[in-house]
Amino acid sequence: MAQLLGVAETLGQKHRKYNELVNDAIKNNPNQEISAINHEESDLDNLFKIDVACSSRNVEYVLQTLKCDDMLYVSRAIKKSTWLLTEEKYSHIINPAYLHIQLYPQMTSKAFNKLILHIRLNLRDEQRVEDFFNYYQQIDLIKAFNWLSHCSIPFIEKIIRNHAEDIPRRLWKRLYEKSITCLELLLQYDKSTYYRDHVIAPGLFFLNKHDENYEKFLNIIESVDKTGDAPMLGPKYTKIVMEKNPERVKNNLEKYYYILNIPVFAKYLKQDEVKEFVLTHIKNKETRSLFTFKKIKYFLQQLPLEERFDFVKKLFIEKSYADEKLDNKTWDDIVEYCNLPLKGKLSSSKNIYSWYVYAPFNKAMADLIQLIRKESNPTERLWILRVLLTCADKNRENILKLLKYYHENHINEAFLYKVQFVNHLITKTDTHRYDEEAWGLLNDLFNSLEVYTRSKDSVETCVKSIFFYNLIHDHNIPEMIENKFDFESYIEYEYRESLKKFNTEEREKIFNYLYKYYFSKITNHVMNEDGFNNTVEGILNILKVMDIWHKDLKEYPLVLRKVTELAIMKTENSWSRDLSEIYNFRKSWRKLFFPESIVLSFSQNTCINALKHNPELLDNYWRQLNSRINDNTKKNVKENFDKFHSKLRIYWNRSLAESFKATFTRNFNQSKLHKASVRGQCILLSPKDMQEFIQKYAPKETKIVSSQVQDMELSIRKNIATCMHRGRPHPPLEIVLLYAKGDYLKYVLPSLNAIFYNISCNQIRKYIPKLLNSPVSLQKHGIRIVFAKLNHKELTEMFPIIWKSNKNKSIRKTIFCETYKSICRQIDETAILKMWEMLTMFIDDLTFEENKKIYVTLSQTEKVPLSIKPEFYMKGYEFLKKLPPKANCGNLIKNMNKEMHKVIEFLDVDFMSAIFLENMDKKFAKRRYDLFDKVATYLLCTKSESVQSERYEKLFEPLIDRAIDMWNEEYNNTYYTRQNLFEILTGMSTQFEGLVLQKKMVIPVAMYHALLNKLQSSLSIKDNYVLITYVKLSLGYIQSIYNVAKCTDSIEKEDFSNLLMKSAPSFGLLCSEYLKDDIEKHSSSVYVIFAHVLNEIIRNHKEHDIVYKMTVLKYILESSDLTERYALVAQLIPEYNFITEDDEKVLKLELLNKIGSCQSKEASYWHARMKDFYF
Repeated sequence: MAQLLGVAETLGQKHRKYNELVNDAIKNNPNQEISAINHEESDLDNLFKIDVACSSRNVEYVLQTLKCDDMLYVSRAIKKSTWLLTEEKYSHIINPAYLHIQLYPQMTSKAFNKLILHIRLNLRDEQRVEDFFNYYQQIDLIKAFNWLSHCSIPFIEKIIRNHAEDIPRRLWKRLYEKSITCLELLLQYDKSTYYRDHVIAPGLFFLNKHDENYEKFLNIIESVDKTGDAPMLGPKYTKIVMEKNPERVKNNLEKYYYILNIPVFAKYLKQDEVKEFVLTHIKNKETRSLFTFKKIKYFLQQLPLEERFDFVKKLFIEKSYADEKLDNKTWDDIVEYCNLPLKGKLSSSKNIYSWYVYAPFNKAMADLIQLIRKESNPTERLWILRVLLTCADKNRENILKLLKYYHENHINEAFLYKVQFVNHLITKTDTHRYDEEAWGLLNDLFNSLEVYTRSKDSVETCVKSIFFYNLIHDHNIPEMIENKFDFESYIEYEYRESLKKFNTEEREKIFNYLYKYYFSKITNHVMNEDGFNNTVEGILNILKVMDIWHKDLKEYPLVLRKVTELAIMKTENSWSRDLSEIYNFRKSWRKLFFPESIVLSFSQNTCINALKHNPELLDNYWRQLNSRINDNTKKNVKENFDKFHSKLRIYWNRSLAESFKATFTRNFNQSKLHKASVRGQCILLSPKDMQEFIQKYAPKETKIVSSQVQDMELSIRKNIATCMHRGRPHPPLEIVLLYAKGDYLKYVLPSLNAIFYNISCNQIRKYIPKLLNSPVSLQKHGIRIVFAKLNHKELTEMFPIIWKSNKNKSIRKTIFCETYKSICRQIDETAILKMWEMLTMFIDDLTFEENKKIYVTLSQTEKVPLSIKPEFYMKGYEFLKKLPPKANCGNLIKNMNKEMHKVIEFLDVDFMSAIFLENMDKKFAKRRYDLFDKVATYLLCTKSESVQSERYEKLFEPLIDRAIDMWNEEYNNTYYTRQNLFEILTGMSTQFEGLVLQKKMVIPVAMYHALLNKLQSSLSIKDNYVLITYVKLSLGYIQSIYNVAKCTDSIEKEDFSNLLMKSAPSFGLLCSEYLKDDIEKHSSSVYVIFAHVLNEIIRNHKEHDIVYKMTVLKYILESSDLTERYALVAQLIPEYNFITEDDEKVLKLELLNKIGSCQSKEASYWHARMKDFYF
């Protein structure tokens, strides 16, 4: 094959010739027998076999190729066998089970990953794609989402319902392309952010449709609840919507006004409807923002010129519509909102003259000159003159008139204000087209500003105006002006912005001037490197000018000749200046620099480009090529040449590749060339030659002793160790292990890790004994690769034996940590339990002298599978707790306490009791109890009443007993025991909805009954009224919910609010009865304390639900006319008047009316107080 392609010179010619040979072979003998891949043959010969096999659909040959170690061959087989991946008849091969169980153990990791990627990009059978999704979902949900967009619509909808908040945003548009229902479901189920515009935005493409999806998308936009929920439409989509449905948008403007592109929207208003449209919507507080000073111009532009100012004048100056009916606003408020915001010391008169920008120039001139004459503030005068400039537009007569007025009346203005006016005049008008009279007046202003003599930054705009006027009119440019002109800044930043000011002829004049200017700066005879650098900068400036003016470089041979001279000078003098900026200036110009490309921009891409167009160029620059490839010192060479060398090995293996290999071999005599030469050699050598090369320099000793090893040989050896994985295919592991010993191990680690990662499961098995019996430094790496490649059965048979026989801390740490990582990766429950059994054995065998990494691992529970997470947590906690203080693991236990809530539901009650009841005398009686929230969580977090009862009896009851024993103990003037117990009860209240209702735990009625009885029998009601009443009301709250829940089949997340509202009446009536009993038992004033406790109950359970709170208060008043009830309700009504919901307003008014109807004196006092506050 290589001989047949030898006649082809360039890379493209070789490709074409190769394709012809493949096509001829398939055409002449489609069923030919294909020999196996032979690494001793050339790459092209092996690629030829693969291409023929793929074209003839030789499945067995393709599968064998996929198992090959050479990624070039595997990649070619994958690329050419799309039929194998996509056609239904091969589904017995291309499915998750076969691929992972049968094929994966025989493939390298890189090859398998590439195959899976190719399947994902090409497979379109929805059922088969769903099989892949389901498989990966068990391993990694995020990875599974990559398959989702090619699943069936019902399947996608199911996944969105279950995992809406987990789906990556980058996939949303692809899902919407399948069905708009995906968008609707994401809006419904993704609650991860407050605003929804980012959810809707990927679906904007629906507006391009001409089907029902277009209407559905508009319905979605109109259905959003708040401003900011719909995405901005921009000019493109605003135009589409206004062309299709202008009336729909105008009739529902409140839904669209903040997302439309106003300039585009305004163009679709008819001339005769603009005024009515503005008047109608400027009164609406929602749509008024369309008509601010900066936006209203787009609507006014739709009116005839002569009508614009009259309309604006009536709206904002004369306020002719002040009698219009408005909602909570005056017309002055609207005018103030729409006026231009005042800045600095400007007066409110600006609100008048700023609207004159819409007036005809003569009208504005007549009215505003009167204002100027009366105005003493120079800033204000300047702003009025700027309005006049806007009115003048680019009309020459108007500009001349304004210039004459300014020349006569304001030429003596202070410099600060005069220069601002002149700069604004230059910006707004084309001063280079002024006639002689207008330019004379402007030039007088320049002279009064001393533009020709002073060097202030503020006159730069004036300098440019003078420069271009003289240039366009073919006048001599004053030397002072040319010296002041910033050429680089103009070319770099300003020219593109000023394009509209100049016509084609004017732009050509500017180009010719700049071209000649920069060429005049270039030195014709370069004598030294500084002159060379200056010439390079000059050429770059010329290229920059030519690029901006879109000139064709080949029409300027003088520039090309100069670039060639630069390349020659650089080569002859070995100057360091990088010329790649010239070569890469514009992609289309590179072909003009091709003969000098190696010198101008030496890089891998340049060398490959030479292979594509003229490989002889490499021969012409062979010395420079070798020098630069091996140059490790120059900062401008940062890339490697791996891709270039790979192409040489494939297509020029008998010519250029041999030359490079010979050159690299000669370079071994110079140590500074070793790094690049060894790397290049590893890529170019065949597998057999590569193995011989590695073995030739393999170290026999384990320790590096300079006196025993020559520096040159040692340098080669180190670089071989670092680069041998660059070979294709990777060298056999037994060859690599020749370097993996002693002092050489650190050098071979990059290669070793790369080969370990890529090696197939089947291949690694034969090296396991050698790896596990190697020195510790290598054995650790062997253990990691064994855990990564073998299945759980092999691991559980192998490592218990190794663990028991090995006391080396580093090895034990590696085995322990890799076992932990393996458990976290497992998805099969049997494998998890088997691996956990092994890890348990390791934990039981741990000593207090292990590597600290083991202790850290014991504290990390987050990634442990749920089925063993509680056991792992308890096992780790108990071991860490036993460690002596010198182990310094206190922080690990603290971190485990912080993470306890994630697994607390499943922890053993005896284990938890030991933690919570430990050292109670100190933790509970002398400081704030830091586990109060964990106690509350543990008591509530169970779905079994019997389990909850056990937790109460073994944990909470003993805790209460101990607390009661310490009830009257005071420490630092604080009853910590009482406070801590109350904090536990408060925690149970605040967590009730999130734990019990949302996670469907058992409603703790029985536990609260037992708790209340315990406290009532152990504590005096007189001294502990607040605590006991809190528990009693908590029980009443929970009991009322329990009674309602019994009548429903289930408690779903969506029904929480409804369930709680249904329970509010019964809880209110219950509170009323409790209050009545307490008043009878104690005194009427007890309602004050009762009100405080009830407020705490509602705040802790339903803090932000105002309707629930007022419903409870309503039913407290229902049962009787007890005066204290009115006082209690009056005390608890929310004390603010910013209620927005209608049902809240109705309830509040109803409560206030009931309190007002009470005849008692105390109730009337409360009512009078509330009237003062609320009304």
